Amino acid sequence: MSIREPALQTLPRVSDDPDSKIVRKAVIPRAENEVLVSSDYEQIELRVIASLSEDPGLIEAFKTADHTGLDFFTASARQVYGDPGIQKSDSRRPPIKTLFYASAYGAGVPKMAISASTSERIVTVEEMQEIKDRVFSAYPGMGRFVKDSENICRANDGWVSTEAGRQLWVDPKMAYKAANARIQGTA
Repeated sequence: MSIREPALQTLPRVSDDPDSKIVRKAVIPRAENEVLVSSDYEQIELRVIASLSEDPGLIEAFKTADHTGLDFFTASARQVYGDPGIQKSDSRRPPIKTLFYASAYGAGVPKMAISASTSERIVTVEEMQEIKDRVFSAYPGMGRFVKDSENICRANDGWVSTEAGRQLWVDPKMAYKAANARIQGTA
């Protein structure tokens, strides 16, 4: 999909920028019989990981979130920590959210720790490693998928495939990007 003139996908969310509400209202269809459609595939990349990894725990976390209306990252934190009382505001949730996305993009633990840290809470590399160990223990298919993607990349001179069979090239020296290529290409 390509969107240009204007590049609508680059408009900031209203929650991120109050002025964007004004800009969004200015975008109107060209003709009376045309409409604009806005859609958001909630956590699409993570859903692709769940599907491609075939990890039953990860799939269950999405099912739980979808059926109960519970935030996916809260549902995951509850599974990872074995604590059904975790709420969206719990300080254990943001590092788990960071870990899911950062793992999909091939980030290392030090980068994850930096990304998960806020002005209110610093996440150390050691803590992030512990969180990664917990998440990959709870969802071993996720870790296998990332490693398998790297191995496929190296074995095929950099070529990996999406679920639809589209071939994508990733520099074998940067095989850590292979999982992301498969995820984004499939999403």
